[in-house]
Amino acid sequence: MPPVDLTLDEALAMVALGEHVGGQEQIPFTKPANRAMAKIRSRLPDRIRHELEGMDNHVAIKLAASISPHGISDVYEMARSAILSRRTLRCRYDSASGTKSDESFFFRPYALFFQQRAWYVVGHHQSRKAIRSLKLNRFTDIEVTDIPYEVPRSFSLKKHLGNAWRMIRGAKSYDIELRFDVEFSETIADTHWHDTQEIDWHDDGSITFRCKVDGLEEIVWWVLSMGPHCKVNAPKELAQKVLELAEGMVKQYSER
Repeated sequence: MPPVDLTLDEALAMVALGEHVGGQEQIPFTKPANRAMAKIRSRLPDRIRHELEGMDNHVAIKLAASISPHGISDVYEMARSAILSRRTLRCRYDSASGTKSDESFFFRPYALFFQQRAWYVVGHHQSRKAIRSLKLNRFTDIEVTDIPYEVPRSFSLKKHLGNAWRMIRGAKSYDIELRFDVEFSETIADTHWHDTQEIDWHDDGSITFRCKVDGLEEIVWWVLSMGPHCKVNAPKELAQKVLELAEGMVKQYSER
């Protein structure tokens, strides 16, 4: 490989991703990026390489802990192989509810993606007759068949996820309005939580947080994590879900 003409900013960004994320495998299956970065380092101009060495102990990335790659590497490799060769998978899978199934199904993988501390594969689930996101660690059996398929030209991961709060896209779209008190207002306003978010500041230092999401199943847990610092103004369906879950929590502790 010829010398790599990177700026210091470009090299620092690659080190952050390749060594701090990949080298420590904070995202499973990215460890090869660390080896790639070592090769790139050796081909950098002396000046850039020395500047990088001066920053090595002064930059770090620490991501939230994710599912261990042990036990799912074969699933990851088979899903990746199936996507490259456009060959259908035959699978068995345990649902999120814990229901175990001995029934196999055909799955046409469209994309692998990492979100919420775990790897998922998105594709067409023949039994469900729909596109589904399946968590790699829940596969109990998987094999690549000789059955070919094509990824629809209309498919994109961004379009599939739509305006989901994270990755579970509901059938209905909701206009969300939340009120955060002074104690949490700056923390909420300083963070990019959703692509559609809007923030309105009030004279007392509180904020109104607005966004549009497809489905309420994910955002309800985020709202609950804010405790008494967040109040749902709209929609009523979300406020009711929060109320029911909060009442369940109170009951859980009052029966001790």
